[in-house]
Amino acid sequence: NHLEIWKMFSLRLLQSKSPKAREAGWTGVSGLLKEFSSARATSSMKRELAEWIVSNQLLSLSLGSSTHHEIIPSIRSMLTLMPMEEGGVLLQECHLQIALDTCRTTDSVNVAIQIQQFIASVTDLVQDQGLLVDQIMQAAVTRRIELNDHTLTMLCVGDEGTNLIGAAPLNLYNLDVDGILRIAKAIEQNSCLTRIRFASDAAEDLEEFRGKGFSGLVHALENSKTITNFCLSNCTFEGSAGNELILAAGEMEPIRKLSLTGCELDGWGVHSVIRTLRKLQRRLMVLDLEDCLVDESVLELILPSLKNLRELKEFSLQRNNLHNESCLLLADLLACPQCNIHILDIENTGVDSEGLQAIANVLATNSKLLRLNLSG
Repeated sequence: NHLEIWKMFSLRLLQSKSPKAREAGWTGVSGLLKEFSSARATSSMKRELAEWIVSNQLLSLSLGSSTHHEIIPSIRSMLTLMPMEEGGVLLQECHLQIALDTCRTTDSVNVAIQIQQFIASVTDLVQDQGLLVDQIMQAAVTRRIELNDHTLTMLCVGDEGTNLIGAAPLNLYNLDVDGILRIAKAIEQNSCLTRIRFASDAAEDLEEFRGKGFSGLVHALENSKTITNFCLSNCTFEGSAGNELILAAGEMEPIRKLSLTGCELDGWGVHSVIRTLRKLQRRLMVLDLEDCLVDESVLELILPSLKNLRELKEFSLQRNNLHNESCLLLADLLACPQCNIHILDIENTGVDSEGLQAIANVLATNSKLLRLNLSG
């Protein structure tokens, strides 16, 4: 039987000490999986191959390979050979531990990416291993940062950014101080990250590390040479980790865009934002304060800092409580000779024709504003 010979030679190659031979062996396994996934393969043939995979520990071998990333997608095919309830038996805790060890030590970006994608695709099979799954995902993303993965340019710390396209999610569940410090060192030394986003759950988790671990992360952010886009989402600033994160943004030399989406600025926290804006006055180009509870009193507090942001080109105040009174303050901002705002977004802020007239009056002397977003 040519399939039996195929399996025998593939297995021998996998057991070789030669990297090239092992690579040929995985090519053979991939070919077998493709052959047995075809329409002409019977259920008994698929089950026989699944039993061969289990008896020869191919899941362990493939997850433990730290160099040949091409074989990792084949593991998905291994799991699909059996019904879902039986496939779960194939993927056991020992396999996840091997994947974790591989992620922590591999020198291949592609291996880390493939294991991360694989674990994300089989979470329904490992629901009772949530801690190990979190550790694998943390290790994979951390290793990608350490290895300067050029495809990883946006890091979302916390679960809120899990569905953002092109972003690598990194939750901080169950991390210890050493884990936080390893992430911090990786961020500081990375030369590819350009955007970082902290969600509210990440800020809450960081409260546990307000000592050495958190200070190490703040130091790493302040020393980043590449992060130009800094975002806090739904974070509080009053005596919290969020407060220290917004202050760290002011120390980051490359920062050009600051987003505080959903952060509450109607309390003491606005003063930390003012301090940061003062630090960024010569380099900030985009400021997003969407849904930050900004009203006339808050806008009046930050207005002097806004006037000093000479490089500011885009300013968003979407979904805030501006109403007409705040438009007089915005008109004052636009009337400043040093104001270079090209885009002003005041959608869904309660402004009506009276407030818009105040802004319109100043446009006679302001030729720099190119777009005013007003919907809602």
